[in-house]
Amino acid sequence: ELKESMSYDSLAHSDKSTVSEELYYYLPAGESTAVLTVENQTLELEGLRFEGYEPPEETEQGEPKETDASSIVIQAENPLRRSKPSVLEQIDRISAGTTPVCNNAATYNTLGGTSWQTLGESATWEFTVKTAGWYCLNLRCRQDYAAGAVSCRRLLIDGKVWSGETEELTIPYASGWQKVSVNGADGNPAWLYLEEGRHTVTLSCSLGELEPAVTLVQSSVEECNRIYRRIIMITGTNPDNYRDYHLAEKLPDVFESMKEQTERLEQVAAYLTSLSKDGGSDAAVFKKLIRQFGEFLKDPDKIPDQINTLNSNISAIGTWLLERTAQPLELDWLEFQPYGQDGTSYKAGLWADVKHSVSRIVRSYIESYDSLNAGTESGRSVDVWAVTGRDQAQIIQDMGNESFTAETGIGVNVKLIAADSIMAATVAGIGPDVTLFNTSATVIGYALRGAITDLSVLDGYEETAADFY
Repeated sequence: ELKESMSYDSLAHSDKSTVSEELYYYLPAGESTAVLTVENQTLELEGLRFEGYEPPEETEQGEPKETDASSIVIQAENPLRRSKPSVLEQIDRISAGTTPVCNNAATYNTLGGTSWQTLGESATWEFTVKTAGWYCLNLRCRQDYAAGAVSCRRLLIDGKVWSGETEELTIPYASGWQKVSVNGADGNPAWLYLEEGRHTVTLSCSLGELEPAVTLVQSSVEECNRIYRRIIMITGTNPDNYRDYHLAEKLPDVFESMKEQTERLEQVAAYLTSLSKDGGSDAAVFKKLIRQFGEFLKDPDKIPDQINTLNSNISAIGTWLLERTAQPLELDWLEFQPYGQDGTSYKAGLWADVKHSVSRIVRSYIESYDSLNAGTESGRSVDVWAVTGRDQAQIIQDMGNESFTAETGIGVNVKLIAADSIMAATVAGIGPDVTLFNTSATVIGYALRGAITDLSVLDGYEETAADFY
């Protein structure tokens, strides 16, 4: 059973920086004043909490020893808390190894995916250690969203950094589910001694080893765009290739900036090549602009002819920046594996896969994926047609079951339909009781045909409308 958080805790991060760590403030003794200014969205704030910061200490815990403890498996779809409500549970219908196995139309059994990819977004899970001992952390996860790239997570145990070697967890690209262990500097599993009792584990989106490169590129893109704007102020966006604009004489500072950005981008390309396992594919987008700036510095007369290419190369780096700052990851479970014990397998096995595949084929003939109805003992129900996606419709169905049906005993049957089918069904007399997410043009079409009811004349309208206006 999924638990919906009604409030969310979030650490302070800078929205002007790509640094993954939270912000720290020096507060003098005595009273201080904190001011929050809401710039673009409404905010309901329960409170601010300033906590003392203690730098992590590297402590020697000795050699790990075997224990008779059992593995501790935590289901990712049930976090204790998350930093944002947009970090959502997901449904994996395909894999038989995902727990719990999806045996119906909608079993939420994973967390994250593209809903958990923005820097600073975090999820925290609570677990209980029954036997003190040495444990390593394993994850069953899927990172097939960004081909050839990695996703990074910052790891905290009980709100603190485990160690400098294990603070950043890198999940490589793979075409399916994989099991990733937290390793030390030597590439072997890192072992942590956990006392008996309750503990927490937190994973937050970070850039990992890409952080220095992204920080440099962010400022470089701004300067490259400034260079482009300064040039087109003289040449325009469609320059005359046969005219001499004397750019070197008119814009000496621009050429000096080109030289500086070339050196900076060369550093970024070299750093990305050192991190890459595929020959430096990430660095290729930077080398194009480096080569072009080099040509401009040798022969400024080439600039008017290549002004559009310059704009495209700068845009390509901006696109790279957006793609690399997104860190999508889907998580099935977390496991604390005792030293000397075997960990949980992330694969289901051949027969389990066959059974699950056959079951999916059978269910595809007997289950309606367009209808999410929930029956009631009374047999009374309201038909709701929704012009939206399945995930949104499932949320509406769940809300109807938990609130409306529980209070009234009337079922809610949510169905997914195409927008152009509502009018035809209404004219034929087989339309729904309620339709949702209609466009304004559709509503006007209903009004012209007398197919709309004036809600203001119904009993209870004033009380209901008060919740919306």
